[in-house]
Amino acid sequence: MLQNYPQAERYNGIVVVRIDAPIYFANTQNIREKVFKYEKKAIAEILEKNTEKQEELLEKGETGSSVNPESVIKYIIIELSAVAHVDTSALHILQDMHKNYYSRRIQLCLTNPNQRVMQRLVSSGLANEIGREYIFVSTHDAVDYCLTEMDNEELMSRHHGSQDNLDMLDDEDFPAVVNISKNGIENETDQSSGDSPQ
Repeated sequence: MLQNYPQAERYNGIVVVRIDAPIYFANTQNIREKVFKYEKKAIAEILEKNTEKQEELLEKGETGSSVNPESVIKYIIIELSAVAHVDTSALHILQDMHKNYYSRRIQLCLTNPNQRVMQRLVSSGLANEIGREYIFVSTHDAVDYCLTEMDNEELMSRHHGSQDNLDMLDDEDFPAVVNISKNGIENETDQSSGDSPQ
């Protein structure tokens, strides 16, 4: 799509591929290869940027985290507005792609299928297999959803990381309540049992 829209924004973790023809037995393999090619290209670009960033940090005497190529892409969005028809071969190739991506923790999303294509996706069971929540009316909606989900994942991983750090602290090392009586004597209250040592 960048060939048609050179000013388009790029987002790490999302690959958008527009299919410009009906999907049928004669071109299913070409479509799979096209999507795979764009996925590999996106991974290479992200890894190249990461390498450049690592080199800059090393020059400054800092270190950064490296990127795992297996986890670079989170979403593959296939834009179907130009697809007037899908045959059984197309449904099989989309199903195979979904299974392949799912096994690699990549979510396949479909956008803008016409009514006829959507009926085929539903009647074949593929819409449910992919997840109807991953079939969008527009590419914009799909990208927006993916960005929101990636932001949520990042926030959750940060939260879990900080929660793990707190969990490492032993409750016995920290009294929950320290009471100071009127005569200035401190009493610790054990939070787990509610007992006060005297």
